[in-house]
Amino acid sequence: MSAKRPTLKQVAEAAGCSTAVVSTVLNASKGNTIVSEAMRERVEAAALKVGYRVNAAARMMRQNRTHQIGVLIKNTPGDQFGDMAIMEFLLGINEGLMDQDYLMSLIRLDENPEAPLNRRSRVFREVLLDGMIVVSSFPYEIRQTVEDVMGQVVWLDTNHHEATNCVYRDEVVTGALAAREALRLGYTRILYLSNPDHDEIGRPQTHYSHRDRFTGVSQIAADQGIFLQRQIIPWSSSATPMPDILQTLQKGTAIITYNSRLAQRLTAHLLAQGNTLPEGVGLASCDLTQEQAASWPSLAGIPFPRYELGCQAAAMLLSTISQSEIKAASHLQQPTWQAAPSLPAFTSK
Repeated sequence: MSAKRPTLKQVAEAAGCSTAVVSTVLNASKGNTIVSEAMRERVEAAALKVGYRVNAAARMMRQNRTHQIGVLIKNTPGDQFGDMAIMEFLLGINEGLMDQDYLMSLIRLDENPEAPLNRRSRVFREVLLDGMIVVSSFPYEIRQTVEDVMGQVVWLDTNHHEATNCVYRDEVVTGALAAREALRLGYTRILYLSNPDHDEIGRPQTHYSHRDRFTGVSQIAADQGIFLQRQIIPWSSSATPMPDILQTLQKGTAIITYNSRLAQRLTAHLLAQGNTLPEGVGLASCDLTQEQAASWPSLAGIPFPRYELGCQAAAMLLSTISQSEIKAASHLQQPTWQAAPSLPAFTSK
């Protein structure tokens, strides 16, 4: 026969306080200030000592909250690992939720418009979550259903840009900043490298950054009257070979890539041929992941603080949950430049 579960009374006796204080400490969020930090530590230590654990199901019934937040990301058939940078968002979200004793549930969803959401995941047919953070861009029909079902939703780095409950980066300014820095350093030509206009299974690219980064670069090139060329780099899984970029490069060219993955592919391709970028040609990226910034510090470009924005999205959602019908003002992240040796100053001789 199994031993009886420890009780609140046993915890209270071990901590030297009332059961009401124990209940307050163990059932409230970490940010609750009703009980002093010293008392909180005493109660938590006593609970650990006697082996007491909160019954989450019972707490959910009392508080009408699950203390779980869903994070919805896109599950692209044939390219499940195509955007590992999303992990930086997830780590930030998880950190922000843990501070308030919330759990993160990851939901991956494809874009199939024919299958109802409630058939594809339990979270759309059962009350399992207090809210949701959507990270990937989905069609309008899916976005509308998510809002209708979930109620409390924050949109992180998606195409959904409104005055409230959105966290995203200004990608037009990002592209413009990269081009402006190249011109400031003396470059007179820009070669912009981007992904194809369709993904690996033939669907149009939908994320707003695909369009906006090039728009920003184009605006600066047009304003300053400098040469701009856009070069499409095929997907790594494509049978199409990498273009021979070296044949068209001239001194004074700044290569600006859509993201750091393309910069990495370019340099790997050149190294495989026994080449490097010629003298007088610079390289920068519109999107330095935090992992790439640490592992490739010589690459110039614009860092994308995904971890920090994930933390911010979590805080935004929890604030809207605590205030019920009130929504939080959206946050538009402005880019900053990170100088590095890959884009040195150019002077014509």
